[in-house]
Amino acid sequence: MIDKKILYTLLTFTAIITVAYLIIFLLSPFLGAIVWACVLSMTAYPLHKKLLKFFKGRKNIAAFFSTAIVFLIIAVPFFLLAIVFTGQALEVLSNLEDSINKGNLPILQQIQSHPTISNIIEKAKPYLGKEDIHAIGVALLKGIWNIFAFTSKKFALNLFSSFFQFFMTILLLFFSFRDGETIIKTFWEIVPLKESDVQKIED
Repeated sequence: MIDKKILYTLLTFTAIITVAYLIIFLLSPFLGAIVWACVLSMTAYPLHKKLLKFFKGRKNIAAFFSTAIVFLIIAVPFFLLAIVFTGQALEVLSNLEDSINKGNLPILQQIQSHPTISNIIEKAKPYLGKEDIHAIGVALLKGIWNIFAFTSKKFALNLFSSFFQFFMTILLLFFSFRDGETIIKTFWEIVPLKESDVQKIED
């Protein structure tokens, strides 16, 4: 017969693995945000300790200001660059779309003047008129534009996902600052290690 202690240990180990797997599965969409929140909270922890001391141990206020400072340091430069880049990109794309719709494309003339392309056009002239060649060029560019527009939509969706992950990171960062010490303390209480070993790891 199997020893009850061994059976209990196996069942406990299996339960821990199962619970860990389920937690990872449920949190998998937010793993990136969780990792970044942990990294940022550990990096800014000395600042948070000073703020916690300044606010006389009031965790919520200290965590709020710690999170706000990290947010400003990371987010403000990013958002300023994103606004400038997006504004310029939208202006260029708008002008390009208007030119494609009107069929007035300087870039098409530049492509047609390329030696290789111009040789192909010369060979095709007996079979196609000048208007036909221009129409084919515009149609090709429109096709490329449609592919680009579809790709841009996918990029926009990915951008939205990135913003959501960033928001989750900031939210988790607040809780990391506020409850980080409690979480770490609880973790070491669960882990079967001696207090002296835990102290060595923390040091």
